[in-house]
Amino acid sequence: MKGQIVAVGLVMACGLAMMIMTRSMILSLTSTRDAYYSDYRFGEVFADLKRAPNPVRAKLEKISGVAAVETRVVGALTLLLPGLDEPADGRIVSIAEDRPVNLNRIFLRSGRFPEPGSHNEVIAGEAFANANGFEPGGEVEVILRGAKERLKIVGIGLSPEYVFEARPGETLPDNKRFGVFWMGERDLAAALDLDGAFNSVVVDVAPGAGRAAVMDAVRESFRETTAESINLL
Repeated sequence: MKGQIVAVGLVMACGLAMMIMTRSMILSLTSTRDAYYSDYRFGEVFADLKRAPNPVRAKLEKISGVAAVETRVVGALTLLLPGLDEPADGRIVSIAEDRPVNLNRIFLRSGRFPEPGSHNEVIAGEAFANANGFEPGGEVEVILRGAKERLKIVGIGLSPEYVFEARPGETLPDNKRFGVFWMGERDLAAALDLDGAFNSVVVDVAPGAGRAAVMDAVRESFRETTAESINLL
């Protein structure tokens, strides 16, 4: 019986060690994720719309329960990558130039941010850049709002909004065929015919505030200003 008892004890010890190791790994990953989201201000409420004038931002900031607001210009890209049988696609997001970025800040892995007033300078998402061999100093040919452009990659970055760079609705990323880019707000607004306006907003809810109430207030603000009813996430 001694041999059997020792064998059972060893199996139980291995199982307990695996359970402790797995639990420790989960706690470590969770704390790392929470710290990343906190440090780079991951937003809680997202909305896309057709167009709203920039002064609406001040109205959103005054809503009870809103801790911070970030308005952006966002567009879709067709990526003309060599070696692919069909065009890839992507998403391009503006970087505020005349004010601090409150939410969804970018962690710059290498390179630099686009210079204010620069033309076609972008930061590329790290996953896409690694999958396609892009580095700071490289260029990528795209179609943006029907016009062919060459984007100059000046930096490689990460954002808490795109931990997985995947198309909307996809469960797994396709980094070879989908990429995220960030461009200066003035340059991107001009390219998308959104000068003096935005088409995406991110909101951070204040501690203790009701998220549903904040979402209703944000939705009503857009309805009053732009006569547009939008859905929020």
